Amino acid sequence: MDSYNLVNAQFSLPFNPPDSFDVVFSNIKNSLKVGGIFTGQLFGQDDEWNKAGSDMTFHDKDKVEALLSDMEIVKLEEVTRDGILANGQPKHWHLFNIIARKT
Repeated sequence: MDSYNLVNAQFSLPFNPPDSFDVVFSNIKNSLKVGGIFTGQLFGQDDEWNKAGSDMTFHDKDKVEALLSDMEIVKLEEVTRDGILANGQPKHWHLFNIIARKT
């Protein structure tokens, strides 16, 4: 299945439900050729959207590092900031920006 040099999942993976997230993320890693790059974001546990009943997936830093433990981490940046959504609503962001290489 190792077919791709790059998988770019910008602001998409957190919208995958927790019960299938690990399978989806594993499939992404398996789809990369050796030396291939994954880029994307995961939402942190302090993100404003992390509320009871949410069907989104949130991670702490230890879990993010565990997900990437079989890859070379090129960049792992934890970001916490307040911002504005496209609809003008304020939002508190907690996310991890990731660039990782399959070894």
